[in-house]
Amino acid sequence: MLEIMSASEARKLAGIGIDDHIGEIEQIIRDAAKSGKREVIIEDKPTSPLASLILLSDGEVLTVLKRGGYEVLRMPGQSSIFARIRIRW
Repeated sequence: MLEIMSASEARKLAGIGIDDHIGEIEQIIRDAAKSGKREVIIEDKPTSPLASLILLSDGEVLTVLKRGGYEVLRMPGQSSIFARIRIRW
């Protein structure tokens, strides 16, 4: 039986690590918090590689956020390829 490589393996080959994604999300959260916000919404669109990797990966990034005390909610999307997550603090 043919096996497909995992998302983790693909990210390793691409040179993209979970720390890269967490760093980008942390900056988004930091900017929002500085402006008095208590949540951000990250959308998965074809033009948003960060959101796509977060939402469609094997869940590592979401797990790290939850461990950090963030409330992470998947929000309904407009189609099967469109998704959003809400991160609250």
